[in-house]
Amino acid sequence: MKINTLLSEKQKGTLHLGGSRMALLDIEAGFWGLRRQIEALIGARLASSVLQQAGANGGASFAESFSQDTDMEQSAVFSACVQAYQTAGFGQFEITAMEWPLGRVIIQATDAFEAWMYQQKKHVPHTPICSYSAGVFVGFVNILGSRQDVVCIERSCQARGDEVCVFELIPASQTQEQQVVSFRPDPGLGRQLNLLEMLFERMPMGIVVIDHQYCIQRYNPTWDDFSTNYAPPTGAPLAPGVCYFDHLPGTEAVVQPMFDRTLAGETVRQNDVRLESGGIVTYWDVVMTPLVEENEIVGILVVSIDTTERSGLRHNLEQRVSARTRELQMLLDVAATANSSLNLAEILTKTLDLLVNLIGSSRAGVSLVDEATGKLKSTILRPARQVDPEDWAKMLRAGQAVIDSGEMLYIAPDVSKGLIEPGALLPLQVRDRKLGILAIIGSQESSFTPEQLALFKSIADQLGVAIENAFLFEKVEDMAIAAERNRLARDLHDAVTQTLFSASLIADVLPRIWERDVVQGKARLEELRELTRGALAEMRTLLLELRPATLTESSLAELLRQLTQAIGGRSRMHIALHIEGERPLPPETQVALYRITQEALNNISKYAGASQVAINLTFHSDVVRLSVQDNGRGFDPADIRPHSLGLGIMRERAQKIGAVLTIESRIGEGTVVRVACPVANGREETYA
Repeated sequence: MKINTLLSEKQKGTLHLGGSRMALLDIEAGFWGLRRQIEALIGARLASSVLQQAGANGGASFAESFSQDTDMEQSAVFSACVQAYQTAGFGQFEITAMEWPLGRVIIQATDAFEAWMYQQKKHVPHTPICSYSAGVFVGFVNILGSRQDVVCIERSCQARGDEVCVFELIPASQTQEQQVVSFRPDPGLGRQLNLLEMLFERMPMGIVVIDHQYCIQRYNPTWDDFSTNYAPPTGAPLAPGVCYFDHLPGTEAVVQPMFDRTLAGETVRQNDVRLESGGIVTYWDVVMTPLVEENEIVGILVVSIDTTERSGLRHNLEQRVSARTRELQMLLDVAATANSSLNLAEILTKTLDLLVNLIGSSRAGVSLVDEATGKLKSTILRPARQVDPEDWAKMLRAGQAVIDSGEMLYIAPDVSKGLIEPGALLPLQVRDRKLGILAIIGSQESSFTPEQLALFKSIADQLGVAIENAFLFEKVEDMAIAAERNRLARDLHDAVTQTLFSASLIADVLPRIWERDVVQGKARLEELRELTRGALAEMRTLLLELRPATLTESSLAELLRQLTQAIGGRSRMHIALHIEGERPLPPETQVALYRITQEALNNISKYAGASQVAINLTFHSDVVRLSVQDNGRGFDPADIRPHSLGLGIMRERAQKIGAVLTIESRIGEGTVVRVACPVANGREETYA
């Protein structure tokens, strides 16, 4: 069949080819411009997909109408359709292989119009570009073969430098996941549905086309909806030809620089663009891309996503995070202040002052539970002010109800009841122990929000812990004072009291002894003198215990003299003290050497049964040596546990000052305790 037998003019301006209406088209100007516009709207990949579908629809429509008017075999009709496509000016096509019923068809093309266009424009695509022609062939073969599974693979493309374009038509099952052009029959096949228009009209994003003069040329329904929702009444109504800035006045400072950058060839992408027009504030994610025709920028394509709600939510979230951060910082400040001291009055004063300052309240106060009665008592109010006793009584009654229930009480302002300030009463408690209440009074003409009340509860919890710690500290102090008093009482009883009692007995009998035997009387008088001197030394030693600072204010030599007199007078041991080369010592070293000597003498007095003790303290340029030696019964070090007889305590004291302590003892030969402590220039040395 010759092609001229199929071509006919039904009327002026109307050509039919095999039952389908045809038209002449300037491919280079028309089709090229169309493709570039589609690419500008949706990108190259989607543009190829649109053209593939359009080609498949067109090819299927032509093949269907062509086959109705002929009795030719399907393979011959397919060849005729390809010849018609060539005659229409879309390129030179040759079928080089055909397996029918369809198994495989290969079409070789020279100057296929899409590849030819790219060569004319000197564009080199990244992939084969003849998507429309491939779609046409797929439409031909699937309609004529009554199939839907035949696809097309463009094996080579002249636009990419190949000698010819090669199209292979095969069933989809044989493609091995290669990129193909498939056939998807369109329900509106006969209506020639415009896919580009469908994309433009149904995009969920606002799309508007702007020309060089910033005038609106075209927009989609979504952008129309945006205009309805956000355009101010003072602006010009939306319509093609209206200037963008007449429609949305006041947006020039933000939008015009973006338009100008786009008209200069830049694709502009910007998120959260804030626009304000006629007092209406909106936020947008925007992409602006230049529209290019014949290498000339002819306008701007604007794609917008409305992020006003999202930005509002984010702004609200940021505000909430900021408020929560301030609350946490406030809670941290209150906790730090409440725990900065263990003095109850200081804790309450500082914490309440800070609380008033931070939350802007008019005043805040604390009432604590009287442990004797279990009732609230007035404690502290900041800033300090005179309060009518009747008002205090009302507050305490309300506070008692809060204590009993364990729940916060919020008193909202009520002018009719004379309440012009908001108030919150919160229980102060730790576990099951009820400590009191925290009262916070706000400023006039204000109220407390639920968030503030929740913060007050956390503050009350922190303050309750601080008050409980202060109470425990007071109890510990009282217990420590009582224990120290008991210890001093025992020491007075064991030392001074017994010494004075012995002195009293000697003093009572001394006159009678003197009358009988003067020599013995003198001996007893000397004994009385030693006892009283020992009692005096014991009293001085006890005073040292009462004033620990004295241990560093006096010299080590003076401390050891008082210590030997006290213990010697009490135990009747002869204690010889020898000091050589005295010099000042670091406070911790002096205290440790004094305590080691004290512990050694106490051990000798209690366990050694010694009559003589020799203490030697020698100061060298870089070391202090101390030794305590007795003539007591001694012991076998192997039989003594390391921490018995106070030996563990002495070793710990020596280690803390970097000293070396050694103990030598034999049964029946007494004991020697030696300490060597480096003191010069911070050097650490070992001494035996």
